[in-house]
Amino acid sequence: MLRVRRLVAPLALSILFAACGGDGGATDPDPDPTGTLALSISPSSSSIEAGSSGSAVVTVTRGGGFAGSVSFTVEGLPNGVAAALSSATLAAGVSSAEIDLVVGAAVAAGTYTITVRASGSGVDPATATFTLTVTPAPPADFDVEMSQTTFTIEQGDSASASVLVERIGGFDGDVGLFVTGAPTNVRARVNPNTTADTIAELGIAVGIMVEPGTYPLVLTASENGPRERTVDLTLIVTPKPSAGTLTLSSSSVAVTKTIPSDPIVVRLDRAQGVTGEAEFSIESFPTGFSGAFTPNPTSGDSTVLVLELSTLAPTGTNSLVVRVTVGETTSTTALQVTSSTFVPPDFGLSIAPDVASVAAGTGTSVQVNIARTNFTDSVALSVVGLPAGMTATLTPPATDGAAVALDIATTVAVAPGVYPLTVEGTADGITGTRSATLSLTVNAPTGGGNIQWQFCDPARYPLWFGVRTGTSGAWTRVASEASADGIAFTFALDQAGQVAMVLDGASGVDITVFNTTPQEVLGLAARECADNRPTKTISGRIVNGINGLRGASIVAGGAGTIIPAGGSDFTLTGVKEGTTDIIAYLGVPENGEFRQFDRIIMRRDIDPADGAVMADFDFAMDDDQEWLFPQSANFTFRNLGGDMFTVTRSYLTANGNVGPIAFYQPRSDSVVGLYGVPEGFRRPGDLHQLVATTVNATAPRTVTGYNTNFNSSPVEFGPLLDAPTVTVANSSPVRIRAEGTWSASYGSAVGVSFLQATADSRSLSMTASRDFFGASGTWELESPDFAGAPGFDSNWLLRPGVATTHAVTATGIGQGVSITPADGTQIITGSRVGTITP
Repeated sequence: MLRVRRLVAPLALSILFAACGGDGGATDPDPDPTGTLALSISPSSSSIEAGSSGSAVVTVTRGGGFAGSVSFTVEGLPNGVAAALSSATLAAGVSSAEIDLVVGAAVAAGTYTITVRASGSGVDPATATFTLTVTPAPPADFDVEMSQTTFTIEQGDSASASVLVERIGGFDGDVGLFVTGAPTNVRARVNPNTTADTIAELGIAVGIMVEPGTYPLVLTASENGPRERTVDLTLIVTPKPSAGTLTLSSSSVAVTKTIPSDPIVVRLDRAQGVTGEAEFSIESFPTGFSGAFTPNPTSGDSTVLVLELSTLAPTGTNSLVVRVTVGETTSTTALQVTSSTFVPPDFGLSIAPDVASVAAGTGTSVQVNIARTNFTDSVALSVVGLPAGMTATLTPPATDGAAVALDIATTVAVAPGVYPLTVEGTADGITGTRSATLSLTVNAPTGGGNIQWQFCDPARYPLWFGVRTGTSGAWTRVASEASADGIAFTFALDQAGQVAMVLDGASGVDITVFNTTPQEVLGLAARECADNRPTKTISGRIVNGINGLRGASIVAGGAGTIIPAGGSDFTLTGVKEGTTDIIAYLGVPENGEFRQFDRIIMRRDIDPADGAVMADFDFAMDDDQEWLFPQSANFTFRNLGGDMFTVTRSYLTANGNVGPIAFYQPRSDSVVGLYGVPEGFRRPGDLHQLVATTVNATAPRTVTGYNTNFNSSPVEFGPLLDAPTVTVANSSPVRIRAEGTWSASYGSAVGVSFLQATADSRSLSMTASRDFFGASGTWELESPDFAGAPGFDSNWLLRPGVATTHAVTATGIGQGVSITPADGTQIITGSRVGTITP
C-alpha cells in the first residue's frame, strides 16, 4: 500500500533519469535470447496531497536463466514532483526497492502517469507505470483540544490540564492561549500563553474566598490573523470543610487614619471534631489597611483584632473578610470598616452679602458667618481697612457660635469710592488668621445717585469712560481722578442707562458697553478692583515625584502652569496681588491633556512678594509628607445633543480664584471621572468649579457648576439658543444690531460681541440683564452712536468693509436661585456665532 507522508521539511533527493543517447560508440552485447526481466509496482496508483509525499515498492522478476544486477530509471515526472529509489541498482539476488515520491506544494491538482524502467545486461528492458493523482493541500489552520474540560476544585486549591494545539495544512505560526470568564479570586493561566509548539499547560487556582458554585470559563486560542478557536470549560468550586462559626464583638467599626481602632474580639465556635491551632487572617484589604491579631495562632477559641489605617487608605466604607483556618478547615465572617481622615481643627469666615453700598452719612448691616471644622472654641473678630469717617461694630466681637452681626456706619466726610473691608478672625490653637472681605461702595451724600468706578490694575485704565441715560441721547465723558489704589470715575446714574469704556487691548482697541440699572452698576463697579488686581510672578520647583511619566500642575491667584513629565522648575506669571493659596498637583499628562492626578499639596494664606521663590513642593512618600491623595468622582453630562464637549476643572478658595487645575480635551462619553481636592485640604467657603463647553462652531453651549464636597452629580447643558437676528444698522459710522426673544432657559442676561480680527483689531461688546429690559419679551442690543461724544475718537469704532465675527450669548440658571457661586449652583449659557460685513 502506498504510504503518504506530509512534507514537514525540505528533502534532498537524488532523482534518477534514463540516459538519452549512446555511450560514445560502444555496442551493447546482444541480449541473451533465453533471459527475461519483468517489473511491477505496488501499489500501482495512489493520491498524494500537494506538499506531501508517498512511497511504493518496485519488484523485478528475473527469468530464463538471467540472474544479474538490475538498474532503474524514472520517467515522466511532472514539474514539482521528485522521485528517489532506495537503491538505483539491484544486485544479483535482490528483487525489490522502495520508490519515494515528493509532491511540491505548487504542483497543480490532476492525474499523472510515471514510468519506472528496469535494465539488465543481456536482457530486454522492462517497464511498469504508476498513476499519481495529486489532490489540493488543505489550507493552513489549527485546532485546539483539552485533556479535560471540567475542573472540580476545592476553595484554596488548584488543578491543571494539557492544552493540545493541532496544526493543519503546514500552519507553523504562534498561537496565543488565554482564559476568560474567571470570577474574582480565581486565577486561570496558560503556560506558555503564546506557543509555536503543540502542547501547553492550563493552571487554575481558586482563592479561599471564592463562593462555591459552578462557573463557565472559555479557553481561546488565536493567531495573528482572523482565525480563533474556543473550548468551553466548566469550573466547579467546592467548599472547604467548615471550622465552625466565627463571630465578632462588633461587625462594623469606624477608624480614623493613623489612629488604631478599638479592640475587636474574634470568637470561634468550633465544629464537631475540629481541633488544633486556629490561625486568623484578614482578606480584601484596601491599600493602607493593616491589622494584627493577638494571639495568633492560638490553641484557644478567641483572639483580639486591632486595625490601623495609614494616610494611603481610602476614605469611606469597605467590607473586609476575617478568616480562621484550623488544619484543613476554614470559616469566615464580614467586617465593615468606615475610615475617615483626621481633619485638624479649623474655621473659615464668609460675609453675606459680600457686596454692599451706602450713601456717605448712612450705614448698613451684614452678617459674618463662621464655618467650623472640628472646632468649637471662641473666635475673636476684628475689622481692618476702615477709612477715616467709617466705623465697624461686631456684635459680639468674640463668639463660639456660627455668626455675628457687622454694622457699618459712615460720616458725610467719607469720600465716594469702593472700600474693601476685611474681617479677620483668630482663635487659640489655630495657626494664622482667617479672613473675609466686604466690598463696600460709598456714594456721595447728596442722594443724587453718584457712583464711583475705581480701577486698580494699570493695564485696565480706560482710554475713554462715558455714561448716558437710557440707550439714546448724548454721551457724557467722565474724567478720571486719582485714588489711593489707582484711578476712579465718578458719575450719576439714577435710572437705567449705559456705561461705556474704551480699553487699549493687546492687539487693538476694545469697547465695552454695559446696559445697566443703577443697582446693577453698583455691583459692577464694586467688582472691578476685586476681579482685576495687579499681578506678580513667583517661581519654585517640584521634587521627588516627577519622572518620565509624571508631570505637575501649579495654580495660584488665578494663574496656572504645567510642568511636563520629567521637568521640575516652574514660573507662575499673573498671580493676583494679595493673600491667596497655592496648589501643586502631581499626575500623568495624557494625550495633550492633564487630567490624571496622584497627589496634591495645598499651601494656604500665602502672600509672596513679586519674584519670590517658593519652598520646594516635595511629593516624597514619607512620615511627614505634605501631600494628600486627591478625591475622585464620576460626573454625568446630559443633553449633549450629539456634540462633543471639553471640561475645565478649577478650585476656588475663600481667598480668591486659585485657578484651573485640569483640562479635558473634546470627548463624547457622557460619564467623565474627575479629580478634586480632598476633604483634608478644604475650608469653608471653598468650591470646586467645573466648566463644560460643547464643541460647536456656530452654537456652543456652556454649563458652569459649583460643588463643595465633590460628590458625583449630573451636569446638564441647556438647549441650543434660538438664532438671533444680526443686521447692519448703519455703515458709516458702523453700527450693528442684534435682537432676539427671551427664552425660558436663558432668561437672566444677554451679551453680544463684535470682533474684527485684523492686525490692529477692533472689538465691541455689550451686555444687559433681563431687569434692564423690564417686562419686554424681546431684547435688542445695538452699537451705540458715539458721534459727538466729547473726547471719543472715531478710529476706535468698528471699521466698514471688514468681516466681523459676532457672538450672542444668553445666560440662565440651570439649578439654584442665585448667580453667586455656591454649592450646587449651575449656570448655563447658549451662544450663536456668525459673521457679517458692515
